[in-house]
Amino acid sequence: MAIFRIPPSIILKSYSRSLSTIVDPELLLRLSTVLYQQQHAPDSKLHSHLRSLPLPLPISHELVLQLCSRFPLSWRPLHRFLLFSQLPPSSFSHSPTTFARTLSVFGASKNIDLLWSSFTGAVLARSDLLTASSLLTVVRFLAESREITKCVRVFDSIIGPHFKPLYSIETLNLVVESLSDRKLVREAKDLVSKLRTSIPPDGDTYGLLIIGFCRIGDLVTASKLWNRAVEQGLEPGVDAYEEMIVTLFKINQIEDALRMFAALRARRFLDARADSYRAVIQWMCKQQGRVRHAYMVFDEMLKRGLWLETDNQTLAALVYGLVVRKS
Repeated sequence: MAIFRIPPSIILKSYSRSLSTIVDPELLLRLSTVLYQQQHAPDSKLHSHLRSLPLPLPISHELVLQLCSRFPLSWRPLHRFLLFSQLPPSSFSHSPTTFARTLSVFGASKNIDLLWSSFTGAVLARSDLLTASSLLTVVRFLAESREITKCVRVFDSIIGPHFKPLYSIETLNLVVESLSDRKLVREAKDLVSKLRTSIPPDGDTYGLLIIGFCRIGDLVTASKLWNRAVEQGLEPGVDAYEEMIVTLFKINQIEDALRMFAALRARRFLDARADSYRAVIQWMCKQQGRVRHAYMVFDEMLKRGLWLETDNQTLAALVYGLVVRKS
């Protein structure tokens, strides 16, 4: 019986290649120091200092990634090194990972012009560099700068056979989710509105927007989006129902929250999860005179076989409701 499924020679070669990509910490420190101290120096002076360093040729992707980590909020040192690394004899070429990381540094350092020029240059020169990660990075920082028109142009620029997997409603939903998580849901809504004719929103799109507006406390806009989705024959997901229910409870609109919970059970009974019941139970137990209703919901939860997902917080809420009721 063979001990190795892979020949030892191949294992040794792959191990040696992995060792070759490891960046020398001392070299990284010297390089970072030069780039920081000479970031405003003329090209000739900076290049002279860089050539005096024992830089590995060709410049490895790992070295660029390490520099991105060293300068997460400073675009100039990284950008000037990239310009130097593209000169002979190195002729550095980005990978999708290094490209996405450099875009993140440019965006985090608020150099939107450099971010935009780097992205558009890649679209024209190397379509293989564009991934969902790099696209999300560009749209995120453009949205933070309120560059909604450029966000739309990002999607317009990836129309074509080379970018077919990216130009889709799935990518748009990823963008909406990413922006909503960063409380940029208004920018996400504007983007969806401008792309409506080319990428029509689906139920997931509306659901993500509804959740985002609920989390920033804008229930009015969330309700309008809900009505618009229903008018278009789309049904928001269970997550949107749950977020609306919790938000209504938070602003003390108890009856509206219960009506929303009833609508969830009527329209998507099989999709209702333990989290849906848990939220109603916990909030009902906090309301005087609602403990009986909380136990009715809990009983339905058990009958549906969701008792395995009952957590300590739900049980504690029920006990608390009983104690308050008897006191």
